[in-house]
Parts: sequence; C-alpha cells; structure tokens
Amino acid sequence: MHTNKANKQANKQIVETEIFFTIDKNWHINSRYPKDEDLVASAVSIGKKAAQQWKIIKAEYPAGEEVKLKFNDTPLSLYQNSVSIKVTLESIGEHRQTIPLEVSYQACSDKICLAPENKTFYIFPEK
Repeated sequence: MHTNKANKQANKQIVETEIFFTIDKNWHINSRYPKDEDLVASAVSIGKKAAQQWKIIKAEYPAGEEVKLKFNDTPLSLYQNSVSIKVTLESIGEHRQTIPLEVSYQACSDKICLAPENKTFYIFPEK
C-alpha cells in the first residue's frame, strides 16, 4: 500500500492512497459485493481512533469477477490474483500524523472459506 498524493485545501487535507492485494493461486477474496449475504465483502474503513479526524470521501472498488464455485449454486463476485482499491480521505478535525485504515476481507478456495480477517494499515500523509 502506498500514498499517491496529499494536498491541503482551506485547512483540510486530502489524501489519496491505493491498497494492493496479491492473492495466492487457487484462492480468492470476496469482492465488495460478493452476491451471497453469508459471505464477507471486502471493505476499507477508517480506524476507530481516527474516525473523528478523517473520513473516506471516495473508495473505488473494482468490479469482481463472476465465478461459479463448487460450494455455491450461483456465481459469486470475487477477486483473484490481485486487486487494487483506491481510497480518497479528507480531514474533518485536527489532523493526525498517521491514518489507520482497516481492511476487512475473507479468503476462500473453491472448497472452503477461512474466517474473515481485519488488517490495519497506516497511512503517513505528507505535510
């Protein structure tokens, strides 16, 4: 993950970043809209400690690939090989020097799904 650019506008700071996933062969993660309410969608959110200083103003999730798996009767929407999610953040309070981004996802093969995971990544905006 890396920060592309940061700029200040009228005492607000805008930060653009991109989160890259590399997914192992024979595995996938559910897309933002997996087409099955029992599956956990991939999602990016602001860490709770920073939610009063920053907000996500734009999150660009790519369309998932529709794939029929052995354990489901209908095709599911998922990400395979790699995926990139672009996120734009805006400061709404006192600026923190780091921005925690929480990424939720669920990894699956064509036979099983692992427990959902949450990972926190830290963005260090330019001053």
